[in-house]
Amino acid sequence: MTYRMLVILMPLMLAVGGCHSGGPEPERVDRELVTVEVQRLVEAVAATDPNGRAMVGVPSDAVFMKGQLEGVQVSGTDNVVAVRWIRTGRRYGDIVEVLSGLEAGEKVIAPYDAAVREGYKVIVKQ
Repeated sequence: MTYRMLVILMPLMLAVGGCHSGGPEPERVDRELVTVEVQRLVEAVAATDPNGRAMVGVPSDAVFMKGQLEGVQVSGTDNVVAVRWIRTGRRYGDIVEVLSGLEAGEKVIAPYDAAVREGYKVIVKQ
């Protein structure tokens, strides 16, 4: 019985014991900030749909798909890109209704640029 318990518990003790070395945490190295040019930054707009209902809209070319998810590339106040997953509604010409995930006034990259990654700093082409 004791041998059986030892055989069962020994791998568990080794796994748990190997999780933390007890030494100091490794230093984090800051990555160099990559700056890229984009065609334009467009603010998500507050508008009303044809039924008079308030909505937030973005250009349809700013929205991209990854699997079944829809997203936009958002440029923050520091001009650093973050991917924002959104839920979209109806399309009105070149404008897509954003039901959730984005607020009016936030800046999105249009058109979507697959070469631009999260964490990149963006500037608008002149």
